[in-house]
Amino acid sequence: MEYKRYCGMKYKSGFQINPKARWTAVAIGRILKNEFYVDTLAQGKRSTPNHKTKKLMQKPENEWVRIEHNHEPIIEREIFDTVNRLLIKDTRIAPQEQTVYLFSGLLFCGDCRRSMVRNNNNRGGKIYTYYMCGNNRTTKVCSSHRIKDTLLEQTVLASIRSQIDAVLDVEKMLRRIDDMPYRKSVASRTGIQAEQKREEIERYKRLKKALFESKVEKLISETEYFEMKIQYDEQQKAAEDDLHRLEKELHTATFSLKENNNWIEIFRQYKNITELTRPVVVTLIDHINIYEGNRIEIVFQYQYDFEQALNVISCAETSTLPEVKEVV
Repeated sequence: MEYKRYCGMKYKSGFQINPKARWTAVAIGRILKNEFYVDTLAQGKRSTPNHKTKKLMQKPENEWVRIEHNHEPIIEREIFDTVNRLLIKDTRIAPQEQTVYLFSGLLFCGDCRRSMVRNNNNRGGKIYTYYMCGNNRTTKVCSSHRIKDTLLEQTVLASIRSQIDAVLDVEKMLRRIDDMPYRKSVASRTGIQAEQKREEIERYKRLKKALFESKVEKLISETEYFEMKIQYDEQQKAAEDDLHRLEKELHTATFSLKENNNWIEIFRQYKNITELTRPVVVTLIDHINIYEGNRIEIVFQYQYDFEQALNVISCAETSTLPEVKEVV
């Protein structure tokens, strides 16, 4: 409303209560959680319980009708996901501060999983900042896990740089896999073999069912039943192992870097990072666990995608990969 007036539009509303409309926390929260801004249309949020009443009731989210890619997104999906991930974390602004701290909502005790608390210590007129376990501060049920902010920031920055290098190295290997000339024929052959293994597994299931019926009808003895069942179980297990291997090979043969590189681009944009900022930390890191002895465990975002990429490379590592220049 106020935006339209600011733009010079003569806008009036019958719902206006105060002389000047202001954003509320509830309104902002609704906007931040609205999937409409990232190309998803959600319908069927409310309905009547039956035809006898006209009162609308809110339906659970899992019953909504969602249509993805319905329109051009206003913001990127990665930004939307990051914001909504932060909304469920404890990221309150400290008293007398204007913004949240660098690691707000991301630091946890590695043993009791309680949030780490930021503290300041004045020594000789100089302020020293450190983090400690929230449980130790309040109930003393856990050790302090105390760590200096300078050490934490240096370690996190070095780890982010290392992770970015690892991601870009993975991308080089994936691009080589993308350039394999025989991938289509491999995918076709592997797909046929995988389907044959599925049929083989189903055949063993049918055989075991028929075997059980033969035992019930006393056509075979208990001993014969268990001997043959063990044999079928072993053959089915071998077929399932073969199917698992073939599915991994098929995934490698059909993998497309162009369709799976969004997460790589997110890391690439921070390739030349020299200092930590809040946007960098919340974009690349899911959470950080602090253990005694200044031991730090950093769990990065897109870990599943990273591990999937490593699996693709592992399946293709026996192939001869062509040399390829790095894309800067």
